Amino acid sequence: MKLQFKKQAYQTNAVNAVVDCFVGQPNNSGVQYRVDPGRAQQGQQGINYEDQSAGFKNTDVIVDVLGNIKKVQQRQNLNVSQALIQHKSPCNINLSVSRL
Repeated sequence: MKLQFKKQAYQTNAVNAVVDCFVGQPNNSGVQYRVDPGRAQQGQQGINYEDQSAGFKNTDVIVDVLGNIKKVQQRQNLNVSQALIQHKSPCNINLSVSRL
């Protein structure tokens, strides 16, 4: 049995809406490093966490995410968010995508 997938318009629209939340974020192909300071032993894949050149990190988000979210919400005739909800987590931004 071979699975066949179709492009669904609602799925494409959902993906585009999420992508539009980050419009304006510059593409950074340079290598940046971050090391987990909580690890002082060999990682499972042989990474020495004491070596400051042994990790990768994503580029910081510098766009106005809330402004972009508002534009997406207005375009979709949704209630417009007034603020991003802050969570106690290592990430500054946590986004949830839900279907109404």
